[in-house]
Amino acid sequence: MYKRLFFLCFIFLLTFSVSSCGLHFHDDPQVSEALTPENMDNSFGYQPNTIKPYKCQQACEVALVNTENRQEKYIIWDAIHSASYTPSKFTETVIRYIGDELARRNVRLSSESPTKIMVSLGEAKLEERAFSRGSYFELKIDIPALHYQKIYRGSDASIYWHTALAYAVHHSVLEFLKDPVVVKYIESKP
Repeated sequence: MYKRLFFLCFIFLLTFSVSSCGLHFHDDPQVSEALTPENMDNSFGYQPNTIKPYKCQQACEVALVNTENRQEKYIIWDAIHSASYTPSKFTETVIRYIGDELARRNVRLSSESPTKIMVSLGEAKLEERAFSRGSYFELKIDIPALHYQKIYRGSDASIYWHTALAYAVHHSVLEFLKDPVVVKYIESKP
């Protein structure tokens, strides 16, 4: 009797672990849904009036250029779970979020703008924590006009992997938008 019960439990667990029953997710669409200013405001208690606009000498415009050329799918693991992402596609999700956050600061995205910022990704990791799932994310920024390169890092946790990754992206984007070099570059006259 116990052998049969053990065998059935073993088969169930094996089937569950091999299937896609929540142990693997593709973060591009899930993180994209979670990574919106409204969701981040609700999660971190921001109010729209707490966002300080940039003080531009003229209409603020910036061009965010996706320089991420990795097309292969990357899998990031913890002990049990995995997530996959395509860096070039995921960079577009991050650029869209940066654009949303810049719009809140009175900065408009324009591909014609001479104020160009190159955006690519660094490392992304998942980590199992005691009662949550953690995520680590690196945002690589290059401003050729200033010969300025920097990696902005973010990490956070949530009960869901895609939300943890969205939070980590959010933190790295906020660090980028608060960088005095970046603020001065966006605010200055081209």
